[in-house]
Amino acid sequence: MRGALAAALLLCGCPPPPERRPDAPVTPPVSQPAAPKPDAEPRAVAERFLAAAEKGEWAAVLPLLARPLRERYSADRLGEDFKREPLAKDRLAKLRAALPSAFAVEGDQARLPLEGAKAFRLVRERGAWFVAALE
Repeated sequence: MRGALAAALLLCGCPPPPERRPDAPVTPPVSQPAAPKPDAEPRAVAERFLAAAEKGEWAAVLPLLARPLRERYSADRLGEDFKREPLAKDRLAKLRAALPSAFAVEGDQARLPLEGAKAFRLVRERGAWFVAALE
């Protein structure tokens, strides 16, 4: 059988496969990495956003925001608004509680439902995910 395969390969101009010694170890086929879950990237952005916001690291939060928010805020103003908003810490707590749940990803939008019919929303800009809202 091997001779027939080698002859067929030679006829089509392909070199025959190299001979394998009977005692040579067989290398298993390389498995392909699992495709990432559709919500893996939005989840990673949500985790970075939450970690930075909980620590009050507004300079780290700012680049995670969608363009309209980045254009409207500075890191200082973001921190001031967070301090003034009475529900801000509660919204972060709801986001933390919801993180184990699945994001609904549709096109360039990702949504994580939060307690109380609210949501954490992300948008894809230039191929990357950014925070659009924490309701």
